[in-house]
Parts: sequence; C-alpha cells; structure tokens
Amino acid sequence: MRLAQESPAPGYEYLDTTKDGAGLYVGEDVLSDEDIVAVQIIHGDSSLVLGLEITEEAAAQSPRVTRDAVGKRIAVLIDSRLVSWPVIADGLAMMTHIQLGLDLPRSDREEIISAVSTRWPTADR
Repeated sequence: MRLAQESPAPGYEYLDTTKDGAGLYVGEDVLSDEDIVAVQIIHGDSSLVLGLEITEEAAAQSPRVTRDAVGKRIAVLIDSRLVSWPVIADGLAMMTHIQLGLDLPRSDREEIISAVSTRWPTADR
C-alpha cells in the first residue's frame, strides 16, 4: 500500500496501471509486504475482503502516515497490480488488524487470492 495521486509530485514515481498506458503516481509506502504477518480471506457474493494482520512496528507508523495524507489516495498493489485506490478519509488508528474491501470481478478475485496465498499465511472464510 502506497500513497498515490494522479499528478506528478516530488517523491512520487509513475506506475503504469493499465494496458493503454494510463497510470498514477505512487509515493511513500504505507504498508509493505514485510509489514504483513498474515491475511484472512473473506469471500462475499460480489466482493472480497482481506483481513490484514500487520506488525506492531507498521501499526505504530500507520497513524502518522495516514493522518498526514487525509484527502489523498492510497494505492493497494498486489503483485505490482493496482487492485484499489481509495481516498484516505481519516487517519488510521494504531491497530494491528486492517480490513480491505475489494469490489472485483470473480476472475480477478481468484487471481488476487492466489497471489495473496502464495505470499503470506492465510485463513479462508
């Protein structure tokens, strides 16, 4: 998860997110792969929820990073693929569990589940 925006800015790099060359600019990491301890996969009828368990260190940094970025976007990347980029409405509290709701077509959900399952310990629900 990285801070993101649609226009260039110092400290942000361009990330091509589509086949037609459109993209966005991503900056500071909010959460990296190493910050995630485990993932709970929760299946919905038309959505997928990933319950992330993160390290204490990452949980301690999240409030500062998100508080300073309220109103900006956060890019959720899995295997360098943009799967969501919501607006940060409020700073995150210090917590070691975060839920990410992803509204994706079924074929994309299966791809994300496979990528997540190979990277972190998972629990399926």
